[in-house]
Amino acid sequence: DLCSVLANKQQQQLNLYDPPEKFNLPKALSSSASPVWSLGLILSHCLLGMYPLPVQSTEELASFFATNEKQIGKIRSLFVAVEGFDWESIAPQLRLLIDRCLEVDPLLRITVPELLDNIVISRYKNTTLVDLIANWNVKGQL
Repeated sequence: DLCSVLANKQQQQLNLYDPPEKFNLPKALSSSASPVWSLGLILSHCLLGMYPLPVQSTEELASFFATNEKQIGKIRSLFVAVEGFDWESIAPQLRLLIDRCLEVDPLLRITVPELLDNIVISRYKNTTLVDLIANWNVKGQL
C-alpha cells in the first residue's frame, strides 16, 4: 500500500545520515558518536540547502565511504558543490563544529557533552532554530 511505500522511502532517506562506522564495521554497535555524525550532516544540509554528500541511496553511501576512505578525513571537501555557496563565509566556530561532528573515527568525534558545551550550541540555548540558522549564515557572527 501507499503508506508502507512512503514509510520505506522515508527510512531510506534517514539512512543517508548514518555514520561511516555503520558501513565499515561488521554489526557496528550504536554509540553516542553516531547521532553526532548525523547532526554534522544535518547542519551542513541546513547551510547548503540540500543533502551534502553526492549520493542518493544507502548503497551509494556505503560505496562512497569505501571509495573515499583516504580522503574522507576532510569530508567537507567531498560535499556537493553548490553554486554561490562559500564555506569560508560561514563563521569559523561553526565550520570547526561541523568538522568535529563529521570526524570519521567515532573515537575522535566530538562527544555529546563537548557538543553541548561548544560555544556554537551553548551560546544560543534560548534562541529559536530560525534565528540560530540566520545567525550562522552571516560571516563572522556567532
